[in-house]
Amino acid sequence: MIIIIDHKLTREQALNCVKSNLEILKEKHKNELSNLVHTWNGYISTFSVSAKGFKIEGELTVLDNQIEIKSKLPLAFKIFGGMIEKTIRENANKFLDNCSKNL
Repeated sequence: MIIIIDHKLTREQALNCVKSNLEILKEKHKNELSNLVHTWNGYISTFSVSAKGFKIEGELTVLDNQIEIKSKLPLAFKIFGGMIEKTIRENANKFLDNCSKNL
């Protein structure tokens, strides 16, 4: 699954926004997600998380005008791919809009 989300922030602002909001989302979804681990190397985060007992791994990259999320969904989750993408997009757009307003 590849999800591309456009943003109007500078790359550094988008990076800071993503980093701060990952912690908020981690707390918000603590009952659905576990073992969330993410490691940053510049503008790229590799991550892994468990959801409903299945491990999901991927990479999040902050680009100049976009955020790109690549991950492989377990076979059991493929049927929910559209719903998962929609949820990720809604959350990302919401926190990016909030970050834009707080500049």
